[in-house]
Amino acid sequence: MRCTVRLSVALALVFVLAFPALSQTTFRALTISGVVKMEDGQAPPNPALIVLWCDGRREPQFNTNRNGKFSFRLGADPAAMAPDSRSQLPSRQIGATGPDRSYVNLQNCEVEAVLAGYSSSRIQLGRRSVFESSDIGVIILHPLAKGEGSFISVNSAAAPDNARQLFEKAGQEMKKPRPDTGKAIKQLTKAVAAYPAYAEAWNLLGRAQALNTDYSSARESFEKAATADPKFVSPMLALALLEMQQRHFKECADWAAKTLKLLPALGEANYYMAISQMSLGNPGAAEGPARAAAASPDATEFPKAHFILGNVLAQRGDIKAAAAEFRKYVELEPNSAAAQATKKQLAEWEAAGALK
Repeated sequence: MRCTVRLSVALALVFVLAFPALSQTTFRALTISGVVKMEDGQAPPNPALIVLWCDGRREPQFNTNRNGKFSFRLGADPAAMAPDSRSQLPSRQIGATGPDRSYVNLQNCEVEAVLAGYSSSRIQLGRRSVFESSDIGVIILHPLAKGEGSFISVNSAAAPDNARQLFEKAGQEMKKPRPDTGKAIKQLTKAVAAYPAYAEAWNLLGRAQALNTDYSSARESFEKAATADPKFVSPMLALALLEMQQRHFKECADWAAKTLKLLPALGEANYYMAISQMSLGNPGAAEGPARAAAASPDATEFPKAHFILGNVLAQRGDIKAAAAEFRKYVELEPNSAAAQATKKQLAEWEAAGALK
């Protein structure tokens, strides 16, 4: 028996020595889980995007489920990750490598939730073991701005049961990583037919149609949502974004203005207004909204607000102030094409002695 044990050990040592790469490349992915809640303890009205911040760099991960819960491996399969147009970094696996490295150093990393109209608490990850519980606790969402507007429509309370059930089924479908938009559109079309004042159903219908690249129908649905509940800002923001993506900057500015009438300090609406005014050739009109977006609680979601401010100040001849804004932009969005051009401009100013 002793010989057998010794022989087994000897063979194991030979195996490790002969194939050292195999003994060093063991990878254990790090999983985190938790829950996102509103201030009153309820689940968020819509899925929230979970974002990882490491050394000031932003990496979107996954969406919460309908109960606000989330669980995923950090930097998992990019195809399964939540789509996010503001992501600057490629996905990467995060975990421990090698047989003796069970801990991952995430001292400079935090996790937050992103949902339009809300700011988020952050949870610092610190030094974590791949073998310990993945639960990092509760992330709390706080309303961003005070005003008459709301991200929840009061009309929903009066929806009949059949319309509400169709809306909830469509909502569950739309929360999936790869939703069946055709199925959701059919359910939502029936819901708004049963209850034409169902603003949240019209809004979700617009989102489904936009995912289907049916922008004309999406625009119509968002407009009906805004008409059904004039204080419901979600469809107004969706329309501002849709018009901006279609390069209809006058229309984008109009919807941003309507939103700002209801929630004057809302960062997202100010951001759309700043982009629209700058694109329309009105840098003076872009400055105030850009500053408001850059100063909002969710400012990290709008790094280009600093880029806009830098351009406004440069056109005014205030090169030092412009350079300060450009540096903030490069810090927040270092890998974008605009950041490369910004770095070149900063280098030229530096070489010319304009920043002394």
